[in-house]
Amino acid sequence: MGKFLRSFPVSAGHVTGAGTSDEVGSADMDPTGVTPGSYTMADITVDAAGRVTAVANGSGGAVADGDYGDITVSSSGAAWTIDTGAVSLSKLAAGPAYSVLGAVAAGARADVEADNGSMDPSVLVFDSTSELRFLSGPPAAPWLALFDDGPGMWVAAGIGAGLAVVGGDLTATGTGGTVTSVDVSSGASGFGFAGGPVTTSGSITLALADDLAALEALTGTNTIYYRSAASTWTPVTIGTALGFSAGTLAVTDAELAAIAGLTSAADAAPYFTGSGTAALMTVTAAARSVLDDTTVGAMLATLGGQPLDATLTAFAALTVGANSLTIGTGADAFSQTSFAANTFPARASTGNLVAKTITDFGLSLVDDADPTAGRSTLGLGTSAVIDTGTSGTKVALTDGANQWSAAQRFLNSSGIKILDTDASHTLGIVGGSNLTADRTLTLTTGDANR
Repeated sequence: MGKFLRSFPVSAGHVTGAGTSDEVGSADMDPTGVTPGSYTMADITVDAAGRVTAVANGSGGAVADGDYGDITVSSSGAAWTIDTGAVSLSKLAAGPAYSVLGAVAAGARADVEADNGSMDPSVLVFDSTSELRFLSGPPAAPWLALFDDGPGMWVAAGIGAGLAVVGGDLTATGTGGTVTSVDVSSGASGFGFAGGPVTTSGSITLALADDLAALEALTGTNTIYYRSAASTWTPVTIGTALGFSAGTLAVTDAELAAIAGLTSAADAAPYFTGSGTAALMTVTAAARSVLDDTTVGAMLATLGGQPLDATLTAFAALTVGANSLTIGTGADAFSQTSFAANTFPARASTGNLVAKTITDFGLSLVDDADPTAGRSTLGLGTSAVIDTGTSGTKVALTDGANQWSAAQRFLNSSGIKILDTDASHTLGIVGGSNLTADRTLTLTTGDANR
């Protein structure tokens, strides 16, 4: 016998029974080849009999570009543009009652959700989470909007009997009732109360205490005070370089004001250019390396200079004058010796350097560069450089008896000229032993009488 689909009794649109047991189960149906399971963005194929014959996961691709009425899709589905005028007031009005669309910050949208109608549509507030909403639960007028710290939201508070809002102020309107006692139970620090409680008549006195009382007792003007002890305030001593007037503390010293008026800069230091005027000067790294030295010796070492010692100190104590020389007279001791005209420093075999006299001729000879220049200054001829002797190319030299120690020959066709310069007028000629024959000697006196 064939099987049928289970039938169920239905009443008023509801299944009321389990139905018959004759049914076609999954085991009685031919396989379609579709693998059981869950599919994403499924692509489904249905045959003519209404059976699912193929199912595959879809690609989930972007919406195709095109105009979809109020929205235009472009850039392969990446850009969706709402057409101009698509969001009309009539469409916004289609929202739920008591709802508003707004923003609590730049780029942050806030929806005021609709309530059940118990909210006041005329009052919008921000709650503790910066969400925009209508005031919750307003009672019958009159009422006040108050912020409740507990839930962190604004609530409506009713105004009871005896109170009324008049011109924006909460004012007591009641005229009845009896006050039986008035008192101040405790006071804040700095305040004192006396006279309470008042039950029939009287007054409660409020007085300042502690630091407030000390401040209230001050009488000075244009004066700055500081708390020097508990409940004690003492005037501040303002130095001569400062001034305090009309609540302003200012620099009154001209030098300080000049420095304060400068604009600081790297590698710069202030200096005074006159009375009450200042400027900046450049201070290089090299200069700072000297300025941070604590001694003169350290400064000289930084500069690569000669360290200060006793010799330099003694030398610095001299008074140097014109035409003078500094002469050392001992260890770390000096004297200044002046030189007059035609004098020069010289030292004998003993003693110290002294000024010696020299003539202008002597000075002219001293500055000659070589012997030739010196002979020229002395007026010497070429004989000055010929040696003396009795033979060779030399100057003849007599002995102590004014005689030549060897025979001399004079080879000259003009003969021998003898000058008569002796007072005895004695002339003598002695022939040499090397005469090989008789010779004739002719003497011409040069004087007819002789």
